[in-house]
Amino acid sequence: MPIISINGNVLNPENQGPVLRAFGLESEDASKSNYILIQTKELLEDEQEDELERLGVDIQEYVSQKTYLCCYKPSDLAAIRSLPFVAWANVYMDMFVVQSSMKSASTPNAVAGFAKAVPKSSRRRMVDVVLHHDVDPTSQEIQEALCMATRADTSSMNIGAKKVRMMVQDQHLDEVAAIDGVRSIHEVHAAVLFNNKAVPIIKGDADTSGDHPIGAAEAKDKVSAVPYEGEGQIVAVGDTGFDKGSTTDTHPAFKGRVKHLYALGRTDRSDDPDGHGTHVCGSVLGDGTSEKMGCKIQGTAPKATLVLQSLLDSQNGLGGIPDDLMKLFIQPYEEQGARIHTNSWGSNAPGRQLPYNINSEEIDRFVWEHQDMVILFAAGNAGIDADQDGINDKNQIGAQAAAKNCITVGASENDRPDIAKTYASWFPNKPYDTDRVADHPNGMAAFSSRGPTKEGRIKPDVVAPGTSILSTRSSKLLKPSTTFGTSADPAWFFNGGTNPAGESLQNDLDLIVTAADGSERHGNMGDKKEFDRANNVEQVVWAKVPGGDVKVQVRAFHIFKRQFAQRFAVAWSLN
Repeated sequence: MPIISINGNVLNPENQGPVLRAFGLESEDASKSNYILIQTKELLEDEQEDELERLGVDIQEYVSQKTYLCCYKPSDLAAIRSLPFVAWANVYMDMFVVQSSMKSASTPNAVAGFAKAVPKSSRRRMVDVVLHHDVDPTSQEIQEALCMATRADTSSMNIGAKKVRMMVQDQHLDEVAAIDGVRSIHEVHAAVLFNNKAVPIIKGDADTSGDHPIGAAEAKDKVSAVPYEGEGQIVAVGDTGFDKGSTTDTHPAFKGRVKHLYALGRTDRSDDPDGHGTHVCGSVLGDGTSEKMGCKIQGTAPKATLVLQSLLDSQNGLGGIPDDLMKLFIQPYEEQGARIHTNSWGSNAPGRQLPYNINSEEIDRFVWEHQDMVILFAAGNAGIDADQDGINDKNQIGAQAAAKNCITVGASENDRPDIAKTYASWFPNKPYDTDRVADHPNGMAAFSSRGPTKEGRIKPDVVAPGTSILSTRSSKLLKPSTTFGTSADPAWFFNGGTNPAGESLQNDLDLIVTAADGSERHGNMGDKKEFDRANNVEQVVWAKVPGGDVKVQVRAFHIFKRQFAQRFAVAWSLN
């Protein structure tokens, strides 16, 4: 039986079954809960889903390998457990509700062998209390239950679409988890800009007659045959702010192409004293020339139009980010026609990997409901080498960047060996201490967060140059950083970082090519014949295909919620 992993909490139903029974956690029936977990021997077929439905089971979510979270209002679990395709079934236990990183294995009430428990302290945390899919957060019943469990009143609650954000003492978290309508509890971590070591970069170009091109993202030479410049596209950027905060009096690189500025963090102010947002905007769609630098400097989409949401607050934080990320995306989508949304910030928990959480879910849900929108998030700058073996550790990407339906972008190095800056200030051990930050374009930037996600999903999706990037400087930025290089032109400055260019696996699409003689190729085969179930992007390159008709097909694997169509695209070329 597969291990069940939910919210960072892990259970092996087969090996740890005796512990469950010893502590009375394997329920005889479902009389005390409307929510159950069902683990099946194989992925459910349509007929099996129909059989469960006849018993009163409403599958709400595929939460772990071969494991389904379901609403089930009857009390008879024996009827489900007796089905030949069911390996294990139980009520949805409280142990899955609280995010694992909020627990402690040394807590006296931890269940030995498989569960950590929440410390019984008066420490207060801001948390998102995420409700089951059929629970209304505005209902009086759920709000009264939360008030009773937390010893708070409704005035302390911020009600979202599927969650309630509030301050809770650790000692009350178990009581919140025991509320039947609560699906998960996540700690809210402050969002930070990914520029303590870096600022995002999207592939761009610098057209110069010199021997060494300089650009907002010096990689477009490798794809220069692609004529796309973003004309007609409206790109939304969620960041600190934009230049002077004007759509007309702008940095020359954006003249006539700033559609709208939203002030979300400060009242009526969308300017950029931090400089981060303006640098990002230049990397995305800047189009300018610097005589002092001797070159033309362009972002990846120099003909696109900008919409910016200023997230900077009066405390130099990102207080403009709404509690529900759906609200962040829907604003420029509906009001300005933006179909690309790029974000170079994320939740940060030093020393810990955050799981897929409610923010990740909000990103995925928005893209699912608005499939003409592309959302991009930076992978982050949490790259570490904790054991100092000279190899970057894995497992840093989490939270927003762990979303399945966004493009998560990591940072590679630039090709500027003349810049002497090394990684020594961040990585004092060898070989990083002598490694220059921008001399190996085929290598990852040391600070770029590595995958996979806590749930095992392969991230980042793509990488792009992210060190020593020349881009636009905000007029309100008084003293730009020179860490990644020094610019001779005050309108431009160098920086670098992870790139917003661009829980458990729910579905994938497999590309299959079959030749006339029956031989077959499919995406990411490697040395094995199994299909890749980690990514939804596949490529088949087949030299010397046997003669005759060739069949190209796309196979859907476990598209959950079969009543919904899954969109896909197939492209091919013949040489």
